[in-house]
Amino acid sequence: MWMLIVTLGMTLMSNGPSRADDINVVHNGSFETGDFTGWMWSDIINRPNLGVRSGGSPGFGLFTGAPTDGTFFASHNFDGSEAGVIQFSQDVVIPSGTATLSFDWRAGWDFRFGGTVTQPRTFHVHVEPFGGGPIVDAFEVLVTGTGPQVNLDTGVQSESIDMSQYAGQAVRLDFHANVPQALTGPAHMLVDNIQLISNATRTINPAYSVEEVGDPSWEPVDFHTTSGPGTSFEAFLDTIHLPLPEPNHRLHPELGVGPGDPHDPLYDQELGDGLANSVLVESTTFTPDQFTLTNDVVVTMFMVVPRGGAAIGSSPDFASGPIIPNSQFPIVADVTIERADAAGEPFLPFDTGQSVVPPLDSSIDPPFSVDGHSHFPLFGGDALEFGPAGTNPVGVYRRTWNIRDQLGNGWNIVTSYEVVPEPTTIWLATCGALGMVRRRRPVQR
Repeated sequence: MWMLIVTLGMTLMSNGPSRADDINVVHNGSFETGDFTGWMWSDIINRPNLGVRSGGSPGFGLFTGAPTDGTFFASHNFDGSEAGVIQFSQDVVIPSGTATLSFDWRAGWDFRFGGTVTQPRTFHVHVEPFGGGPIVDAFEVLVTGTGPQVNLDTGVQSESIDMSQYAGQAVRLDFHANVPQALTGPAHMLVDNIQLISNATRTINPAYSVEEVGDPSWEPVDFHTTSGPGTSFEAFLDTIHLPLPEPNHRLHPELGVGPGDPHDPLYDQELGDGLANSVLVESTTFTPDQFTLTNDVVVTMFMVVPRGGAAIGSSPDFASGPIIPNSQFPIVADVTIERADAAGEPFLPFDTGQSVVPPLDSSIDPPFSVDGHSHFPLFGGDALEFGPAGTNPVGVYRRTWNIRDQLGNGWNIVTSYEVVPEPTTIWLATCGALGMVRRRRPVQR
């Protein structure tokens, strides 16, 4: 969750086009772990039957279950020794763009046994707030008949639900089977191959270039460049805390801007929203007095978040949700800063640096005991003091970030800005963020 990158240069200028990826944001949607890993579930009291299986039938002439994808499926008897609900649910983060929920189901029932059925059994998909809460939306999938109705096998049915209205949001999906009356006849239901495919659109600030390396389960979003006080390292920490203030984030001795109180996704606009509510001004054009360290420094920042379909686990933000697992940390960022005095001149070395994002475990002090990061910011601050002695501050500055996790996956990012002679006009953007660091002083988070 939160790391402060401690390197000096920043960069940019190239166009970063919007990225579009078809990603499945549901974890373990075909239950191929052989259990409900990644899911929350509950069954009818005194009649527990919900489980993950590879086959089987409850008898009574009802169908024999078989997976529609992989080896396993989720199933239950769709019946109860008392009225109740059989459900399994998952918190998901749906990126901006379009999204479609699809899954397979199969059911059967025989209402000729037991009590008279006067209320149908139902199966819905509910949309709830991330972490649970009142139902926001309900999609009807199945409503049985009443009376002595018999349907031993509906056959495999495939559902497709447009979830685009929830794109750019974090929600809970609840697969909800309701049994309104007790012991009114045997039944059987299975669900398999659950996918929430998002055609994610990430709009990259045109001043940034982003290149994927390998297959990272995380991605950089929410890029901003600004300037702010940097007269001391402490002043810098105060500055970068402005877009990520308490209570959601607090300064941490090893992490810089670190975890605060639990707060829900989405995190991919958190920096921009925070900057818009701060005194910081976003731009890619600055004057020498904003690039001196004795006055202001130029800062670049962006957020790192899990991609769709990321692992589910605990973080300081929540008990269960999308994370970048601790096993992928430390994530290391090597940064090279270059500058050119005028258009058309070659870029020459200005400075280099490195930052390391640690796992959220006992290796840091104070320690954490969670499964991973839900998100973390990277900051970089530039000032003339970091470059060769006698350098004229006017010019174009380019920073190349090579960021890798422990699997060798990551991103190459190029950011840039320009320092122009006085006077100049600083334009105000609607969102942005800030961050910097002292020369070669490694500050995490």
